[in-house]
Amino acid sequence: MSAAAKVFAERGYAEAAMERIAQAAGVTKPVLYDHFESKEALFVAVLESMRDRLLAEGRKAASAGATGQARVRAAVRGLLDVAEAAPDAMRVLVCARYGDPVGAKLAKAVQSSAIDSIAAMLAPTSAIGEAWARLATAQFVMSGLHAIALWWFENAGTPKDALAEIAAAIVWRGVSAWETDLTQQISNEPPPLVEGAADETSAGTESKTVSP
Repeated sequence: MSAAAKVFAERGYAEAAMERIAQAAGVTKPVLYDHFESKEALFVAVLESMRDRLLAEGRKAASAGATGQARVRAAVRGLLDVAEAAPDAMRVLVCARYGDPVGAKLAKAVQSSAIDSIAAMLAPTSAIGEAWARLATAQFVMSGLHAIALWWFENAGTPKDALAEIAAAIVWRGVSAWETDLTQQISNEPPPLVEGAADETSAGTESKTVSP
């Protein structure tokens, strides 16, 4: 699996040939096909393996701390630990959605289930009540942490502990900022006026009050 992740990370889904993956793994192509019926199946296996490792870290973090802040810190640290242990697979998981259309479609399908799990893990730490808002928050958090992992790969020497603290603080301040349901607050606010709309409304009102 690690050999496949390396080839996919280096060449992308479209350019990663099964022959090359077999060579990197030290096996013949027929042996590789004995384990994976297609390149698509192998690619999905790489994605799902990394997704499941990250979600396992998230579940472990959910019961690791007495406070929401401690749990978020443990989750971010766990993500960076996994990224450090399997950088190629992490790159594949994060970057696949923005590459080859086939690979992007597969990556999106794999990551959609991760969004549901992240939303469930964030729920106890946030007052956002609407399901769509929790999912949007989960997408935002996941995308941000993926970006942090990629940035870390490109900036070797950055202390992992310090980076984890900064990222965790940003996530925590975001998801814990609202003491009441943010979506309810938004729904109670009047819609913003488009520039010029107030003048038009006023003019229209005045025209209706003019006697014929």
